[in-house]
Order: sequence, then C-alpha cells, then structure tokens
Amino acid sequence: MADLMQMTITGRVGKAPEMLTSKSGTGYTRVSVAVNEVKRGSGGGWDTITTWVNVVLFGKAAEYAVANFPSGCRVWATGDFRVSVYKDKPQVDLTNARVSLVLSKKENAALGHGANERTGGGDAMDDGWD
Repeated sequence: MADLMQMTITGRVGKAPEMLTSKSGTGYTRVSVAVNEVKRGSGGGWDTITTWVNVVLFGKAAEYAVANFPSGCRVWATGDFRVSVYKDKPQVDLTNARVSLVLSKKENAALGHGANERTGGGDAMDDGWD
C-alpha cells in the first residue's frame, strides 16, 4: 500500500482566482484560502490566527473556481498535501514553505463552496470534472 498524505481545509478565498496557462498549455489557477483558528489569548480574550493555504486547480476545476469563487467566498477542498520551498526575486532561499493542495479528478479531489452572503449559492462541486 502506498503512503498517502491528504488534507482537507475550509476557509475563505483571498484574492479572486484568475485563469493561467502552464508552459505545456494546461489551464490552471491558484486559490489562496484563509483558514482561521480562534484561540483564547493570554489576556482572556479571543485571538484569531490566520494560515494561508494555496489550492492549485487544473482544467475544468480551475474554470469552475474562476467563475464561482469571488474574494471572501467560503470554500472547502480536499486533496494531496505538498510543501515546496521557493526563492524570492533575488534568488535567496526563504525559510518558510508554501503549502499547496493539488486537486484533480484523477486524485479523487473534492472542491466546493457553501451558501454565504457573497455568492448566494450552496452547491458543492465534486462531480462533472474531466
């Protein structure tokens, strides 16, 4: 049995996604999702800690996200968990890592959004992808 590293997140879309094209011609998008955790602070009040997760989508899933996920929209996603270290513009290695969920139908990924004040919708989208 192969090892598996999957992750499920729920949160809100940061910047509205835009359709991009890879060097090989494949359509894709990145959706930045803010995942908030609320904890009791040292002063007795509540503190919100936000973690940003990059969700990478390809093909029809990317098209769906671009058309249906405005900034602030609540979304959920399940997919493969991947970590990558990157270089900034002067090509200096950064000590933090980016976390991405890479979703496609072949990976049995799930993606959807719930009803909220921004979209008015409530349909999950995890079928009909090619």
